[in-house]
Amino acid sequence: MRTLFVALGASLTACAPPPYIAPIDDTGDAPVDTGVSLSIDWPRPETAATGCAMFVVSTPNLRLTDHVLFPDPAPGQGHYHLVYDGLYTPCVTPYCLVALTTQGLYEVEAFAVGNDHEQLVDAEGEIIMDTLVLNVTPGECDLGIPLAGY
Repeated sequence: MRTLFVALGASLTACAPPPYIAPIDDTGDAPVDTGVSLSIDWPRPETAATGCAMFVVSTPNLRLTDHVLFPDPAPGQGHYHLVYDGLYTPCVTPYCLVALTTQGLYEVEAFAVGNDHEQLVDAEGEIIMDTLVLNVTPGECDLGIPLAGY
């Protein structure tokens, strides 16, 4: 029985997203980029997903805040929106689990937004975003409850 649990545990960790690592504090030794950026770190592009997907999104220089508790725009604060299959989910933590119900290739876009949901732009006026494609199969989500606050 112990062998079964060890094998099950090993197979589950192979599918887990990478741990979130907070940005390193500035030591003052090198120039620091103070511009907000965003990247989808997990899942990998074209990953097969059944019923749901856990996204891990890095937002350097953007303090993730709950738009319900902090609705007024504030410099350096906000969250991100995941846009997929004609839907969107506002996410206020680095991890965001979303339900995926239509079969096919999904282009998933992540947008950095302020507390007021307005899209953020970089110094050149470009929208701060990242995209990836997932290969989705409908089914029951076995990662938890989609749209839960992780």
